[in-house]
Amino acid sequence: VILNKGQKRTSGRGNAGTFGTYGSSHCAEKCCHKWEGVGVDLSCIPRVADAVALAHLSKYLSSSPASSAAKDFQRNTHQLPKDYSQYYKNNLILVKKKMDIKEGTIIHSAKESYQLREFLDEGAFGTVMKGKKLETNEDVAIKIFKNNNKDILSLEFNALKRIQRIDADKYNLVKCIERFGYRRKVFIVFEMLDQSLHDFMRKRDGSPLSMSEIKTISWQLLVALKGLKSIGLVHTDIKPDNIMLVDSKSQPLRVKLIDFGLSLKLDDLITGSIFQTMPYRAPEVRLGLPLNEAIDMWALGHILTLLLTGSSLYPCDNDFNIIRAMVRMQGMPDSSLLEKALYSYNFFTEYEKGVWELDSPVEYAKKTGKKLKLNIKQVELFVNLLEQMLLIDPDRRITVEEALKHPFFNQVNTFFRISRET
Repeated sequence: VILNKGQKRTSGRGNAGTFGTYGSSHCAEKCCHKWEGVGVDLSCIPRVADAVALAHLSKYLSSSPASSAAKDFQRNTHQLPKDYSQYYKNNLILVKKKMDIKEGTIIHSAKESYQLREFLDEGAFGTVMKGKKLETNEDVAIKIFKNNNKDILSLEFNALKRIQRIDADKYNLVKCIERFGYRRKVFIVFEMLDQSLHDFMRKRDGSPLSMSEIKTISWQLLVALKGLKSIGLVHTDIKPDNIMLVDSKSQPLRVKLIDFGLSLKLDDLITGSIFQTMPYRAPEVRLGLPLNEAIDMWALGHILTLLLTGSSLYPCDNDFNIIRAMVRMQGMPDSSLLEKALYSYNFFTEYEKGVWELDSPVEYAKKTGKKLKLNIKQVELFVNLLEQMLLIDPDRRITVEEALKHPFFNQVNTFFRISRET
């Protein structure tokens, strides 16, 4: 986008326009609306635009910081580094060529300059890098969005705006320092945290936490959910990767909830929508029931069992096997729930009014056309074997001969089969 300071255009109201090269002020209006759509902090514009152009841009911006920032730009024009913009006699380049993201790169917002230090994580929508504020040498985490996806940007920006209404630190939510656009990329700067709960458990080789440790972590996460509920926000993606230890050395087991890229306002939860990572997906999401913040509570409960046992409560391969495990462990859902759920018939069959039964794997495959991994059957056989091995009455307890003939051992390699037969 190039703004021409020299060309003049008289509008129908007699006002002078300064937008050239692309023909009219409509170009700038279109550009601004694009950025407004993703919630970019428009106060960064004065660092790359002159005061004259900004004065005309401001009438298209609903964000008041832009006009005050213009005055600041006029006062501090001499401080503008060459890296921010390139001046010509009549033209100012607002957006330069697309930048490459690599370690050592310097980026600039309206307030700060940051150096990208090292890659920390990468997801479907963006990359997270460790960065440093050049003025204070403070470590920060910088999220860099891929392809500036408007929908994802809007979700995260709107969530962060809502979180600004409360004390993020008090409610154990990651603190957002600022967000800005620079060289056709969008950045969000967060406080630097230590490691995810997933990495913490992995370093312990999945070893369960003590009850006092679980109590400390669960209390903090419940406070985080209380904070989100107070502003009408549902996280929708709570999992160990999105729970961070603040500083495992100075603040052991102090945790914060992060990543609001999929967060939704309570009113925006649509019945039948599918979200949440497979192992932590609430049954109302799988079945197509009305949704509220309770889906976050389900995910948290599943995580707490993971901390206690060191393993997932349910199988993690597909919805049917998970529903099957839920029914085995917690019983059938109430018929009233199944009757109003959108996807009940994917997993259950109603044989008569109010009488439902869980489908077999074969029935499920016929209904949906989906092939199942039947590993859950092996788990069930193993549990059945354990139940017989651990009977209180020794006279009823399974014998060695009976155990070797248990169906759990039907599929074993040749060596063990020979041993079994002998």
